[in-house]
Amino acid sequence: KQVCLIEFEDATTESIFSVKTESTKTKTYEWSSRFDHGYSQILDWKYYATEEKASITNDFSTPPKKLEFALVVGWEKHLQPSNLQSRYDFRKKLLVY
Repeated sequence: KQVCLIEFEDATTESIFSVKTESTKTKTYEWSSRFDHGYSQILDWKYYATEEKASITNDFSTPPKKLEFALVVGWEKHLQPSNLQSRYDFRKKLLVY
């Protein structure tokens, strides 16, 4: 039995990154609170799946043999400014194990 837990967040312009500072010459971005919320949820699920297996597997009638996690947030088109796509890709790789 395989299970995928999915965390859904919204898909607005600032769902992944929000503008931190903006001037006439530059604009800087920080991780949005929506993204951080969803990312933290995935980390919590991974924690319970690895450190406290009974805690997360008790929610299923049969403990899953494979447990996957996904975060659905934002739109790819909102990653176009600056280096946002590469920052997003880098952070995404850190979550995969």
